[in-house]
Order: sequence, then structure tokens, then C-alpha cells
Amino acid sequence: MSRESLKSIDQFIKLAKFGEAQEALDKVNSKNLSRIDLVLYANLARRLGKMDDAILALRPFVRPKARDQIEATEDERLEYAMALIKIGAVNEGLKLLHDIDGNEHPNKYLYSAFARITEWNYQEAALLLESYTQNDKIDSYSDLTARVNLLSCYLFEGQNDKASILIDYLLEKTSDNSLHRLRKNVLHLASQLCIQSRKFEEAKKFLDKATASDEKSNSTIDQLLLNKWQVIWSLHKNGPSSQIMMALDDIKIIAEDLNNYETIRDVDYYLGIYFNQHEVLKQLYFGTPYANFRKKILHYYEKINGKSLHLPDVYNFEFPKKFEPEDEASNSFIQVADGVNSYSDSYLPPGKAMQQLLGLVVKDTYRPLTIHQIHNELFDESFYNPNSTPKKIKQLIYRLSHWFEENSIPLELVLKKNFVTLVADKPIALRIQNTDAVDPKIMSFLMEVKEIFGSDSFSSRDISVRLEKPIRTTTKHLKIALDNSLIEKIGAGPNTKFKIIANI
Repeated sequence: MSRESLKSIDQFIKLAKFGEAQEALDKVNSKNLSRIDLVLYANLARRLGKMDDAILALRPFVRPKARDQIEATEDERLEYAMALIKIGAVNEGLKLLHDIDGNEHPNKYLYSAFARITEWNYQEAALLLESYTQNDKIDSYSDLTARVNLLSCYLFEGQNDKASILIDYLLEKTSDNSLHRLRKNVLHLASQLCIQSRKFEEAKKFLDKATASDEKSNSTIDQLLLNKWQVIWSLHKNGPSSQIMMALDDIKIIAEDLNNYETIRDVDYYLGIYFNQHEVLKQLYFGTPYANFRKKILHYYEKINGKSLHLPDVYNFEFPKKFEPEDEASNSFIQVADGVNSYSDSYLPPGKAMQQLLGLVVKDTYRPLTIHQIHNELFDESFYNPNSTPKKIKQLIYRLSHWFEENSIPLELVLKKNFVTLVADKPIALRIQNTDAVDPKIMSFLMEVKEIFGSDSFSSRDISVRLEKPIRTTTKHLKIALDNSLIEKIGAGPNTKFKIIANI
């Protein structure tokens, strides 16, 4: 297949003709492509959701066998890194991007920004996207795509003045019919800004234009998102009502059927904050791994309700599964931090692989965990290998499920199509500690430590020297962090080291 044929697939994607693009890509035999064309192939495969195909195409060059004298090009590293980021192996992806010159290869900034967006770190993502759009090496379509994502960042961060200027620019630049999908996204984002600014008539005009645009789309997801924003527009304009609450519940049901997890999270946000559904707010807060989103919950709850949101130090996450009436009453539990449970005297040592896996499974109660995320969190010191990594993680999943069975804990980890879910046979509560309730000084201390050491281990003296803190203060902070299962202890005596295990 010629490079022109690959470029035609790129055009299909830009025009949102994903069926045609996928059909054309399926005809490509990647083994017959040159190294230069493999980079474009990997880019196309990744954009069509075929991350493993992208990784397998470039892995021989980016992660060559020891006997092979191969050095990857910057473009190969960039596309390989972005495929890793998309599957959830964010740490390895960012490490690959780190040493690339962003001025010569601006996609470094774009891909790094996407990584930060997956972590809801919109402030840093915005800075990276701004750097990307200032580079004269990027084409006009990539520039517009980046600016649409930049607009999302501005809206999340409340930078409405910047968002307003950017909307005017994007509305002008996306008027071409060939940019239908980008324009639709801009219309949605423009309506959000108007809703935030309480310019409801303008918001309605943008939503109506988005509705007209969506008539060309057969996407159920597109229709779901449009319906969601129409209900949210009504909520902000008219205030909470039973009718709006029912409409939000209906959207949530449809989102659950479509496995559209972020819409479910978003609907719970509005139900919790605007309708004071405290149980929903607890799950939203404790079941969201993104610190910035948790801050948003606290900020807007107080803004809307005129009081602070009170949260417990420990949250009992109840499984949504329906049980028989005679099974409902239960005081059974398992603590996520250490595996202490009401069934046996057995426990899971904090910081060890099985306890970390249990913590990961409930870190985000809205999205199922993927094996790629497990690799990212537990094994990021090794490279992701599409052949061996899943096998290693499946073994860990089996070990934890076996531990549940041995101790008569009615839980099981189920792996299906690379997604890992925790299911219960009987009522049981997972006790999740509120790490945000830990002394802010300790969390600030750990953030400084993570900035320096990352996922590497360190001693109390290492920290004392690098942070220029008294050894007594360092030791005290480490003890509190250890007691709260935020770090793990490695070794004993003079050789004792520590490692951060919490999501900080």
C-alpha cells in the first residue's frame, strides 16, 4: 500500500468517516510497510482505537531485543508513547516523551497534554497545548484539534476570558463543512461557557446549532451528550426540580447501557451537588482518583449550597448489585488499605502487590480497571510488553481472587477483554480511607518527595538532604504517611527505605 493510501485513511478520520477508515486500515499488511510508513500506520491505528496494533508495529524499534542494533527515531518514540498513554500506561509514555525536543517535534507537547488530561490535570495540559499551538511546524488541522482541547482546559480551570476569545477564533476557523466534528465540539463547549456565565439564551442557540449538526450523525453517544447538556442548561436556567432530576436519571441509565462512564460520573456530580444526594456525593468523591475533580466537588458544593461538604474519614463502598432480601442485612467488610476483614484474621500487607491491586480496583468506582492501568501503577519500572505483561497481571489477579476464596471473602476479580472488575456474591462493604483528610502538611511533604523520587525508593536521610529538612521532622512525617498507608516500608534497620504507594 502506498503512502497516499495511508493518507486517504487519515482524511477519512478527519471527516469522521470511521467505518470507511477502519475498513481501509484492515486491508493494510503492516509487515509490508517501510519504517517511515509504519509510523503513520501506528498513528492511524491508535486514532481508530487499535492501540495494540500501534504498539506491536513500533515495538521492534522502540523496544528492540538486546541482540538487535536498532535505535528508534523520534517519530517512532512519539507514536509509541501516545499509544501507551491511550491504553493507560501513562508513566512509561511520559518517560519516552521526556527527552524529545518539543521545539523540533511539537507532538511531544500535544501527547504530553493528552496524558495530563487523562489525569484531570488541566492546568498543566493547558500550558503544554499553548506551547504546541505556538509552534510553526504543525499543520492547520492539528492546530485546531489542539485548540479545541485547550478550550476544554480553560473551561475546567474557569479561565472564561481566555475561553471566550478562543471560541470566537474556533467558530470562524471551523466553518468549513469538512471540519464538521471539530465544529460540533466547539458548539458544545461554547454552550458550556454560556451556561457558566448564565447567558442562557446564547447557550440555547449554540445547543440548537449542535442539535442541527448532530442530525448528520448516527452516533448514539453524540445524541446522549447533547441531551445531557440540554438538561444541564435547563438545570442552571430554571433551578433543580423533580422533572430535571428524572431527566438526569434517564440519561444515567442510557449512559450505563452504553458504558459511557464519564457521563455517569458527570450526572452524579449534578445530582449530588444540585439535589443534595449525599450518598451519591460520597461515591463520587471517594470513587474518583482525580485530585482536581475532588477539589471541584468541594468548591462547587459550597458555592451552590452555602456550606462545606462533610465527608467521613472512612467511606463504606457498597456494591450496586441487587441481593435477595434475606441477604441484605450485613456488617461484612474489608479494608482496602490493608485487607483486614470481618471473615478471617488474614490481611494484605500494605504496599505489596495484592493490596495495591485491591486499592486500584476501587480507586475509580466509575470505570472498570484495565490491565494496562495495573501495569502503569504497579509495574511501571518495567516496559509494557503486549505479550508478557498481560500474563503477569493475570497471575496477580488470580492470586488475589484465590486469597479472597481462601478467606471466605465473597469477592472475585473478573477479567474480560482486558477489563478487570470486582464482583461480590454477598453484601460486603469496602472501607476506603479518605487520604485527603490526612494533614495537608503531610500530603504537601509527600508531593515534594514524589517530585524528586517519583516511583523510586528513598531513605529518610535522602529526603532530609534533598528537601533540607531536619531528620527528626522527616522521620515524623514518614511515620504518619506509613500509618496512613500512603507509603510502604522496604527493609529494616539502617538500610530501611520507603516508596510512595498512594495516588498523590
